[in-house]
Amino acid sequence: MNKTIEPWEHYSASKNDFDPSDDNYQSSRKGKLLYEVLKLSPSIETASLYINNQLDRYKDREYIPSDLDAVVEAYKNLGLNEHTLSNFKSWWNHHGAYVFGEPPTSPELVPLLTIFANQEINQNECLSIIDSYAKDKSLETVSENTAVMLLAIPLKGDKKRIMKRFEDILNSQTIQPMRIEDPSAILVGKRFVAEPIRKRLRVLWMKGLSPNMVIHELGAEAGISDKYPNWETLATAIANSTETDPSNSMRTATLRSLREAVNTVENAARGRFPCHDSVNMPGDYKHDIVLKHIIANIQMKKNLKERLMKFKIESTLSN
Repeated sequence: MNKTIEPWEHYSASKNDFDPSDDNYQSSRKGKLLYEVLKLSPSIETASLYINNQLDRYKDREYIPSDLDAVVEAYKNLGLNEHTLSNFKSWWNHHGAYVFGEPPTSPELVPLLTIFANQEINQNECLSIIDSYAKDKSLETVSENTAVMLLAIPLKGDKKRIMKRFEDILNSQTIQPMRIEDPSAILVGKRFVAEPIRKRLRVLWMKGLSPNMVIHELGAEAGISDKYPNWETLATAIANSTETDPSNSMRTATLRSLREAVNTVENAARGRFPCHDSVNMPGDYKHDIVLKHIIANIQMKKNLKERLMKFKIESTLSN
């Protein structure tokens, strides 16, 4: 069975997320949802303008929340003042993992150097290789006190015996689990359930992509109802109904889902996640924020292609 591609996954660059085979994939899924939710917050946009001294308090007054200070504080605590919302892996490794108390990217076992018998050793080269590994970003994002062991492993001999000795050496060391003890996120509720958040996020995206779609059709296409998982099943039910019109209940459910989605987005902007309690906003939610992110991603891909093409031309000319 093929995995359904969510709209925010379709319009974002896959290289900016972890591959499902990566050790960090599962632990980062809560962070991925928060990350996508924050992108759709007008309050986060306003906080960004404020942080960068670009907020016009008169021109932008209809978008300035009364609790802007709380949004700015959450913006900084979530690390958004240092990382734009364009590369999830980077944000997760530097901030997201700490927000959720999850371990960031694990350092890999890396073969640094192979030395042969009677080989003349270049000390400067050896030191350079070790220095490069010690400064690797994957070590920095785990902890300032991350340590590694340099170990000489013979490449000839009894493999089982070598592996046993390797295991004995590891067992003699104290290897600390990578767990962050003091997460900074104000997670609401001890049990995190992703699907309701995905549904709310989906209906918000659908509204942004199709602002003029009839509301009960939008809800069906967004898959908010298990009974009517798409527009075709709802249309069939409407055509066959003799008493109660299913479109009325779907309309009510869709409006509720949209309201909860906006509240989820704006609570996240204040450091509360997942939470869909009512939030006092300065004006109506700007659904065009979805299209802005799509356009930004398209432009980002276009710029990348242009840079690659320029690199190809320059490489050809230099040869």
